[in-house]
Amino acid sequence: MSTDNTDLHRFFIIYLRKFVKSVSSACEKKKQRIRNFQFSIKFVLLPRRKIAKYMIIKNLHCFQYRNLSDIAFECNANINCIVGQNGVGKTNILDSIYYLAYCKSNIVANDAMHVQHGCDAFMIQGEFENQEQHYKIHCAYRNKEKVMSCNDKKYSRLSEHIGLVPLVYISPADVSLIHDGASERRKFIDAFISIFDKNYLQLLLTYNTLLAQRNSLLKTKRIDYTYVSVIDERM
Repeated sequence: MSTDNTDLHRFFIIYLRKFVKSVSSACEKKKQRIRNFQFSIKFVLLPRRKIAKYMIIKNLHCFQYRNLSDIAFECNANINCIVGQNGVGKTNILDSIYYLAYCKSNIVANDAMHVQHGCDAFMIQGEFENQEQHYKIHCAYRNKEKVMSCNDKKYSRLSEHIGLVPLVYISPADVSLIHDGASERRKFIDAFISIFDKNYLQLLLTYNTLLAQRNSLLKTKRIDYTYVSVIDERM
């Protein structure tokens, strides 16, 4: 299915208005207001100026990833619709694209859980391009080791890859942003700021590491408060 930019814009506006309406109804029952949320969506999407840079996925190949034994297909430059019966792997296809963008799954954090039953490895490869460059992103997992590469160049750290593919994943589970605690909203905002700000991502990774160390230290029987104070200063 092909469409011009105006039709594509109208499609997303209609979709998001329906989404906001359903969320507003749910929040109204709890006497909550989300006017700021509604305004932020309209502010981002309503202007029709042409975006200077955009990225599209050209093709995708999944091998032994969850229930996808071996599937490869070319993608349309406009809108791609995935149609199939329940359980055939539609969500897994979307999750594999998410994996190529964030070096992890949006469904299960444990990489070993994504290896197809009876196999010992999985592979995902996709080609992306924007107005400036072409990217071939490859991910392979075997024997508890994950390797990510872009244009045949292996990453020394996975964080170097985050932000290359500006991907937004929307699912029914996102209702947790409203119904659950503030930690879910902070996690959501942190993830998308990290796409555009590499320095923020590095600071976030450092903070999470220090927080884990601090919490682990506070659980010990003999707490070294000097070490705790050092961690607090770095945080």
